Amino acid sequence: MIEVKNLTRQFDDILAVDNISFRINVGEITGFLGPNGAGKSTTLKMLSSYLKPTSGEIFYNDQKMSDIDYDIRRDIGYLPELNPLYYDLLVYDYLKFMAELKEIKKESIDERIRYVAQRCGIVDRLPQMIGTLSKGYKQRVGLAQAILSDPKILILDEPTNGLDPNQIIEIRTLISELGKDKTVILSSHILQEIQAICERILIIHKGKLITDTTKEELLTKIKQKNVLRLSLNGHIDPLLIGQIDDSIMVTYEKTKNGIGKYTIEYPVEKDFREEIFNTIVQNKGNILELYQETQNLEDVFTLLTGNDAVLDSSQSFRMTEEEGRRMTEENMDQNGTGGNQ
Repeated sequence: MIEVKNLTRQFDDILAVDNISFRINVGEITGFLGPNGAGKSTTLKMLSSYLKPTSGEIFYNDQKMSDIDYDIRRDIGYLPELNPLYYDLLVYDYLKFMAELKEIKKESIDERIRYVAQRCGIVDRLPQMIGTLSKGYKQRVGLAQAILSDPKILILDEPTNGLDPNQIIEIRTLISELGKDKTVILSSHILQEIQAICERILIIHKGKLITDTTKEELLTKIKQKNVLRLSLNGHIDPLLIGQIDDSIMVTYEKTKNGIGKYTIEYPVEKDFREEIFNTIVQNKGNILELYQETQNLEDVFTLLTGNDAVLDSSQSFRMTEEEGRRMTEENMDQNGTGGNQ
């Protein structure tokens, strides 16, 4: 378990992290998000004990960081954003050196190296010089180093940086598996990655923690309306769908090949999917496609960090439908995409 209380870090006249507090439970995979310069990497460095806070406290299993001995530090695996590798060492020699630094028992070192190399897909790179590796393989070596001592806490800053799509999927799978018995904090600019792996989301903006909630709650609360996309071979009067409820709005467009495309909107707290489907079937509509749009993390991230509004960091994320609509309109106005343009 990790608990952060009023954590602050000042660099001369720059306030990088501004009085943030949160708690991460054992077995949680937590996504840590924020724009460039928001304070993500600085926070992760403090959590890994690499950087000392200006003020505030960090606790691991109710033990204050300043009181932590080296046994507990060995339980923290850390992959920084700038991967610290020795380019003139062989991969195997580097991992052996790191194993010795982590005080892994000598008789277990070779077994652990082979294990992490297999998990990270670098078995055939063990006899290769690190400096000759591609960026993706260097990142894999860094991840292998982070999990070498089988840490209970894993802090990963941009772990898939430089990997190709297939490698990203493999590392995502590995992180998900590691999260079953470890506490994982994951920072990434690939929002689809955070959405695919993490159960909990922290968003930091201008040094302040503006969001601390589960992924599902975040995506649900930011959603402002339900949107159904419907494609029909033929035509059904949009009024038939609109008559289901006064709150339903229907937009119709006919394509060149005769397919009717409908956009159906209604309040987020209501669900008319079954009624809409039945209405179409009863009127002999030939459905080619019917799906409900889902909110993604990229939409939420842009909404929350796309302007200067900072939410109260002392509370978990809360937003009403009206507040969400207002923030969206403000963003549109600032970006020059609002209403009558």
